[in-house]
Amino acid sequence: EVVLTWRPKSKSPVFRTSAIVRTNDPKQRCVTLTIHGKIRQPITLEPRELFFGGLATDETRTATIRMLSDIYDDLAIDQFEFEFEQSGRFFAIEHRPATAQELADTTYRSGVVISATVKPGLPLGPFFQRLIVSTTAAEEERVQIPIQGNVTSAISIAGLGWDATTRILSLGTISAEQGLTREVSLFIRGHD
Repeated sequence: EVVLTWRPKSKSPVFRTSAIVRTNDPKQRCVTLTIHGKIRQPITLEPRELFFGGLATDETRTATIRMLSDIYDDLAIDQFEFEFEQSGRFFAIEHRPATAQELADTTYRSGVVISATVKPGLPLGPFFQRLIVSTTAAEEERVQIPIQGNVTSAISIAGLGWDATTRILSLGTISAEQGLTREVSLFIRGHD
């Protein structure tokens, strides 16, 4: 008896692997055992992250993500926490079971709809947080949901050579005789 045990190491949806078994049969010295198939993820996120782009410093915004399963009949959230506690206070999380209507046109058996609300007060610039969710699927590891975005000022600058990420105006090489003129536009959001 020969047993081939294989555990997939990647999240690729399809797999194929084989093992060569040497025998003492003079007619067939080697036998190749091949295993192939599709890997079903027990829990899927749609979309894959919560993203908040162009968030004003005083803005409150909500984004929604669905945590879905085509394996479990009653997927639910036991508890959740933020990876970075200090910035976690700027987020409010609500969750509810996905309705039969929300699952009707899918292959999923159950799911949870998670809403994350960003509260005012995050510092300017990009931010990253991770929501770590424990589910009723006991054998599953905790699900990690990335939350990211960018907080922008009410005042923004645009123009040739302006890098909004670093807030630097690149002038390049300038000739001392000719000099250089660059125009940038200043936008003030929320004012007439």
